[in-house]
Amino acid sequence: MCCDVADANALHEVLAALRTERPICGMVHSAMVLDDMAMVKVDASVLARTLPSKVAGGKNLDRLIRRDRLDYFALFSLLATLIGNHAQST
Repeated sequence: MCCDVADANALHEVLAALRTERPICGMVHSAMVLDDMAMVKVDASVLARTLPSKVAGGKNLDRLIRRDRLDYFALFSLLATLIGNHAQST
């Protein structure tokens, strides 16, 4: 099963289907929309393409899995922030 985590209704349906199979005991959200460019070239249109899965997706997951007894909930966005990657700012 898959869905766009920025779409709260689709995410709700996927989580409900998963819960029928087994309890949800952990969640890792590692959003990625690849749009490599130097930071000076990032504009509103780039952010509109890259941020929803990261921000809205994380927010939707947080809200929709609160009833689950999780052992872990990890959010990852951009590993390049830690290790560096030429021209990867979003």
